[in-house]
Amino acid sequence: MESSQDRQASKEVDKYCINCWSGPRCCSTSLMYAFAQRNDTQVMDEPLYASYLAITGAARPYRDLVLSAQENNAHKVAAGILGPRSKPVLYAKHIAKHKVGLNQSLWQGAQHVLLVREPYGVVQSFSKVIQPSLLELGYGSLLEIYSELRVLGRPPIVIMSDELVRHPEATLRALCAALELSFQPSMLHWAPGPKPYDGVWAPWWYANTHKSTGFDFGYRDVKEPLPDRLKPLLGECWPAYEMLRQHALRPMPADSIPRHINAPRAQSSSHSLRLGREEGPSASPRYGGGSSSSKGPGSSFSSLNAAAAAGEQPSSQTAAAAGGSSSRPSIEDAAAAAASAGGSRAASDTADGSAAAADAAAAAAANAAAAANASGTHVVIPDSRNDNVLVGIRDGTTDAFDVVWRPQARVSVLDSGFMLGDGVWEGIRLVRGVLAFARPHLARLYEAAKALDMDLGVTPKALASMIYSIIDANGMGTSSGVHIRLMVSRGLKSTPYQNPKVTLGKPTIVILPEWKQAAPGPKERGIRLFTVHVRRGPPDVQDPGWNSLSKLNCISACIQANKAGVDEALMLDPQGFVATCNSVNFFIVREGEVWAPRGGYLMRGITRANVMALCREHGLTLRECDFYLTQVYGADEAFATGTFAGILPVVEVDGRTIGSGKRGPLTQQLQQLYTALVEADVAGGREGAWEDQ
Repeated sequence: MESSQDRQASKEVDKYCINCWSGPRCCSTSLMYAFAQRNDTQVMDEPLYASYLAITGAARPYRDLVLSAQENNAHKVAAGILGPRSKPVLYAKHIAKHKVGLNQSLWQGAQHVLLVREPYGVVQSFSKVIQPSLLELGYGSLLEIYSELRVLGRPPIVIMSDELVRHPEATLRALCAALELSFQPSMLHWAPGPKPYDGVWAPWWYANTHKSTGFDFGYRDVKEPLPDRLKPLLGECWPAYEMLRQHALRPMPADSIPRHINAPRAQSSSHSLRLGREEGPSASPRYGGGSSSSKGPGSSFSSLNAAAAAGEQPSSQTAAAAGGSSSRPSIEDAAAAAASAGGSRAASDTADGSAAAADAAAAAAANAAAAANASGTHVVIPDSRNDNVLVGIRDGTTDAFDVVWRPQARVSVLDSGFMLGDGVWEGIRLVRGVLAFARPHLARLYEAAKALDMDLGVTPKALASMIYSIIDANGMGTSSGVHIRLMVSRGLKSTPYQNPKVTLGKPTIVILPEWKQAAPGPKERGIRLFTVHVRRGPPDVQDPGWNSLSKLNCISACIQANKAGVDEALMLDPQGFVATCNSVNFFIVREGEVWAPRGGYLMRGITRANVMALCREHGLTLRECDFYLTQVYGADEAFATGTFAGILPVVEVDGRTIGSGKRGPLTQQLQQLYTALVEADVAGGREGAWEDQ
């Protein structure tokens, strides 16, 4: 017996009645302008707006204009959309939340497209005009539309606004192919200024679009600081956005077939199609949804459908694996996380914000005092701003670079870094808004990645620009006291297995900035070390020069140091000579000479190299040599170096006092020289590191 779903799916669909649903600030007007340039297409600008205002009572400065200019009844609007038209194709632009009051006729009788933009850009842009909310931004409405059409057996086409702006022709080609329309180059350009088919609300919203003559990437790519009060909203939008992104088309070059955005790249020239739109092994891929006996502008694309039907279809399990993490928090979870993470800054928006701010200031002062008395190589002054930082994540399967609120920042359980520690990382300091020693840090990252046969798919200079965009998004653009953890994993796996062959797409890149000022106490009072039994291995076991995500050798040494009640572990090489500490490099001073362990069994630290260069430049005798613990115990001074804290005196090793038990004069001199070196490095500004490129 035929089911109701079968009956619905079999109804004739006007596949050239195209309804594009989006949230606000998603380049939807530009996409409407693109379709208006076609010689076969009539366009409509948000025909359901008046119905939405009449039903919801939503306040808008132009409310009366809209209500008088448009039909107020959603059913009549739908009938008009499905009715006769002046050209073969109708393109209706809609805002997703305007769907209230619609009956099933439009869902069942027309073609549907979802246009989705990453939440950071939407929140940032929308908040300049109206106070944003989850309802206003429309992610929930978009997901409802997708779900409803999926239940009808006709999941909509999904395209990413950010891909449309960055790769307009390739994205439009993919969309036209999916709609069974020929691509027309005229879609890429239009005249500036208002259009006769603009809605009456255009003066409030379309200023940038009226300046444009095509899809303009520049003005959309600027990351501005997001107020703390809006960051929880970013987290609330994220689950729906990620769900929708899993179904999006990839941009397609000329003479190729569109693929699902998470499909692996083709291994041959066969252009196998991986849309992943329908569930189950027998489902056939669909672009238009529903059958139609009518001939139209895209009838020549019947061969495309035949190719699609022959293409491999991923199961729901495969699609979940390719799409990233399978266990994202719900919107309610995100809201709860936002409430708990808001801290004292959220309280400033409430009536008792002053008291909360005073309490927060007192707590911060207490934390700073505690940090000042603490000892260790990575002692920080706590900063509650870190609860709300924004994190940059480059998804290797989609190539999308997203700005994510910290409570929502996560990678897949199938990511190589999580499963295997397969990846590399760097820690970089920000001084007055400039990455200190950016070039050598990134050179070390790329050298290790190349040794591990990982192609990041982005140049070092472009990666630095990505880091700066996240710094600026956090309002850190002129700051010091910021530390960036840059992490690169091999990327998403299709299954838990170590072989790189089962990696999908490019490496995952995570950029995590924190307000992280090193506490001053350890730089003056020094740190204590304990020699552990865990040795540093030779390069033919695992190159100790790789700053790898797999740090178990160092972590096991750190655990032993913790048990011994000291600040850091001192590690020996396989021959018993001193090699390094578990997270910083080690030096001693004997009779005015600076001794550094040979480089064969240690991380070749950027700060270590800078200190050695300073010794040579300022006439200090430097020896890079093998030495053993007896020579450490008898040293006049000792110190450790690292990116985070710079240079730290070592005042005790294995219970033996080093020298006077205080910071030595040569250590203090090197601290001063190193501070000046950092200042000189950042004086060239953000472009200083790349002046010769």
